[in-house]
Amino acid sequence: MPTKFLGVVARGCAVVAVAALALVGCDRGDTAGVTHLTDISATLHGTINSSEPATQTWFEYDTHPEIIDGVLVFDRSTAEQQPPCCDLEVSAPVAGLAPNSTYHYRFCIRTGSGSGLCGAPDSFTTRPADRDMVEGTIVSLDSWSGESVWVSLRAEPDSSAPVGQAAHVIAGPIVVFREGGQVTRLRISGNRAAVGFVADVPPGSAVVPRLIFIEDNGPTGDRFAYAVAPETPTTCPDPAAHADAWRVATEGDATITDHLPLG
Repeated sequence: MPTKFLGVVARGCAVVAVAALALVGCDRGDTAGVTHLTDISATLHGTINSSEPATQTWFEYDTHPEIIDGVLVFDRSTAEQQPPCCDLEVSAPVAGLAPNSTYHYRFCIRTGSGSGLCGAPDSFTTRPADRDMVEGTIVSLDSWSGESVWVSLRAEPDSSAPVGQAAHVIAGPIVVFREGGQVTRLRISGNRAAVGFVADVPPGSAVVPRLIFIEDNGPTGDRFAYAVAPETPTTCPDPAAHADAWRVATEGDATITDHLPLG
């Protein structure tokens, strides 16, 4: 991957230097905000301003973009993607960011005919490096089947406002069952964490909350448990009180980090 991205694709419109890219009548991408912001990751959103199909899109981002020969240059870029026809909203996750840092980013498009521009830059600031964290994959295998959980989330130092994904997988000799989705709840007690998530389901299907319990015992010997919540919980149950249905990891490792709230 190149170390710098010029990012201004201006075939069919005049090349415009730096940030003055909001040209009426030109195909371009506009930034549309940031969600799922943590200390090390974020999801970038953009809007396609073009009526042409087969549009390629990408985001460029950098803590200190440079101006080279009158063109704004960004250090990093997401992979190009082609949204479905007529889908004007695009998002892409970015990871490996530095905590408590301001990033500048913009959304770029290139149409099938070769026209397109990057929109005016916007910015966001990552959270401080004081996040509660649950991260890792734990697998428990026996002779005929296996079960595993995967969690990747960050939360406030008091475990509130979690952001991330969780998944639960059961694999038998023939059938593989997987469910995963956005994390909605987190509670940490010592070396245990209770993670609530809502599985992604087809539109119109019932939404059933799930719970994953994880016990972090270092590089080996982690345990996990899985449960279907009777209703959407407002808080997670205390993981220290969970005493049954634990499965010991035969592979993998999970890490729980619990930061004390400030003050």
